[in-house]
Amino acid sequence: MKKLLKILSSLIIIVLIARLAAPFVLKAYINHTIHQMDGYDGQVGSVSLGLLKGSLGVNDVHIVKTAYKEPTPFFSADAIRLRFHWKPLFHKFLIASLYVDSPRLDYVATPAKEEPKKTKEEKKEERKEKVGEVKQEMRQVRQMPPFRIDAITVDNGEVKYHDYQTKPEVNLKIDNVQAKVVNLTNSTELSDSKDASIDVTGHVPTKGMVNLNMTVNQFAKEPTFKLNGELLDLNLVEWNNLLRAYGKFDVAGGVFNLAMEFAARDGNFKGYIKPTFDDLNLISWNKDKHKPIKLFKKALIGSAAQVLKNQPKDRLGTKVPLSGKFDDPKAGVWPSVGSLLKNAFIKALFPGVEGSIKFSDVKES
Repeated sequence: MKKLLKILSSLIIIVLIARLAAPFVLKAYINHTIHQMDGYDGQVGSVSLGLLKGSLGVNDVHIVKTAYKEPTPFFSADAIRLRFHWKPLFHKFLIASLYVDSPRLDYVATPAKEEPKKTKEEKKEERKEKVGEVKQEMRQVRQMPPFRIDAITVDNGEVKYHDYQTKPEVNLKIDNVQAKVVNLTNSTELSDSKDASIDVTGHVPTKGMVNLNMTVNQFAKEPTFKLNGELLDLNLVEWNNLLRAYGKFDVAGGVFNLAMEFAARDGNFKGYIKPTFDDLNLISWNKDKHKPIKLFKKALIGSAAQVLKNQPKDRLGTKVPLSGKFDDPKAGVWPSVGSLLKNAFIKALFPGVEGSIKFSDVKES
């Protein structure tokens, strides 16, 4: 009996030591894996482990990109926590949820490579290859061991875009990003629904908003989804660095809105993109009075915009319909022109998503 108690005591001590050491071993393993990533480096500050509750967390995550002269921030998060159920693991499938606290993603634009101009057929073939790659990735996900992620929740996120190659430099930010992905799975046996939903909101300084809603059929052979997206109430004056860098002009005032709506099935899609400008003013006399050529150019563009504005709403805008196959999309040029004229002389466009695109509108193959 004493021998048995001694063995049990030894086993308990070993288990306790293993449990206490596990977070440090996991931290060392994760950091080693990060150090081995090509073009990236970083670390996690600590690892938390709750075996009985089925939880695993990493805290103070920092990933930098090392492809530039100096390490550049790429991704960080205060905490990432995975909650899983033990019982399904014994049946060789995973049911879990993921929570990401205050993630920050920095995207730095790289210089564009000079490539020879491609023919229409070459561009079509390139799009076809990309669609094929997406399909291949979808097949690989379905071949993985069965899993269901009930929810991926992102709280208080931030996305930054930097382009240091332009003059002036471009720095954009979307903060207070809240996102939720529901029912991400590769097994029909683990879920009553084939659809996963994605909802994202964000704040664009100072008053702008980003909204994105998407429903995806995860088991369709061809990309099948419904997408609504909005970029609302952007003060264009605050985006002048972007306009100067990429458009070679700036504005003295105006509010920009962008709405898009798409549905896709059976390899085809249909939708629209709708940009609108309210109270647009391209001329700033005090700023441009010593640059007569620039002032004349702005006046010319501003005059055209003034003619095509809806005067009661002071709104310039159009609706560009897009449809066809993913490897051969078509834009409705004349409908876009008609929408521009209708906004100017008949009825002002509504700046948000219309809710006018349905799966039944998509032409079947």
